[in-house]
Amino acid sequence: MNKFHHMRYWPGWIIVGWFILLTKLPYRLQLHIGKFLGLCLFYGGKKLMAVARININLCFPELSDMQRRQLFKKNCISSGIAIMETAFAWYGKESKLRPLLHLQGEEYIQKAQTEGRGILFIGPHFLTVEIANRLYALDHDISLMYRKSKNDFLNFIIETALKKYNKQIIERNQVYRLIKALKKGENVGYTPDIDGGYYHSIFVPFFNIPASTLTAPTKLAKLTNATVLLSTYYRRDDGTGYDLTFSPVPTDFPSDHIEKDITYINQWLEEVIQKKPEQYLWQYKRFKTRPKAGHVARIY
Repeated sequence: MNKFHHMRYWPGWIIVGWFILLTKLPYRLQLHIGKFLGLCLFYGGKKLMAVARININLCFPELSDMQRRQLFKKNCISSGIAIMETAFAWYGKESKLRPLLHLQGEEYIQKAQTEGRGILFIGPHFLTVEIANRLYALDHDISLMYRKSKNDFLNFIIETALKKYNKQIIERNQVYRLIKALKKGENVGYTPDIDGGYYHSIFVPFFNIPASTLTAPTKLAKLTNATVLLSTYYRRDDGTGYDLTFSPVPTDFPSDHIEKDITYINQWLEEVIQKKPEQYLWQYKRFKTRPKAGHVARIY
C-alpha cells in the first residue's frame, strides 16, 4: 500500500481534488479565482510574501514607494493566478490548453533538431513556468530540471504530475543526467537565476546587486555542444493565453570568458523581467548569499 494513502494525508488529497475540479472550469474563470487568491496573499499573506516585497524594493529603487507597492500587489495577484495555472498545467485537458499556446521561434528548434543537437532552453523563473512547460510539451519532448521538495507528500504530487508530460525530470544536483540528456540530443529546460552559493558560481550583477550566479549554462554548452536558446513565457494581459518565444544566443556564446557569458545572461534576464515584472518569482531569496569580501550585510 502506498504510504500516501494513509488517512493523515487525506487533507492533502482533498486539496488536490479541489484543484483538479477547478481545472474543469473555463480558463477565464480560473484566472478570476487566481486573482482572488492573489488578493488574499496581498492582504493576508504579509509574512509569506515578505521576501517578494524586499526584492522589489531592492531591484526597483528608481520607483516611488507607491509604484513599488502597486508592483507588489500585481505580483501577489500574479502569484495567485500561478497557483491556478500550475493546477491547470498538471491536470488540465490538452483540448483546453492548446488554444492558449502562442509560439514564436519554432525555426530555431527545428534547426537544432535537424543538426541532431540537444537544446538547452534558458529561461527566467517566471510564475508561468509550469504552464509554459506543459504547453511546450504538447508538441515537443522535453526534460525538466526541478528542485525536490522537503515535504514528501508534496514531492510525490509534483513528481507524479511532471512525469506525465516530460520525457524525464532531473533533480538540480544530478548534473550528470543533464549532460547525458543534452549529449543524446534531448531538449532540457533550465532556469539559471537561482542563488548558487559559493560553489560553481560567481558574483555578477543582477539588477545592479552582486548576485551569486551559476556558471552552469556556459559550461554545459561547451561540454555538450548543445544549442542554447533563450526562452520567455509571458501571460497575456487579455486572457487569451501565453506567448512562448525562443531566440538564439550570440554567436560567440559560450566564449572563453565565463564572467562575460554569465553577465550576458543576467543582463538578458533583467531585460525580459522588466517587460512584465509582476510575473516574476520575487518570492525567491535571490540575494541570500553575499560576497565574503567586505562582510556585506545580510539581506533577508
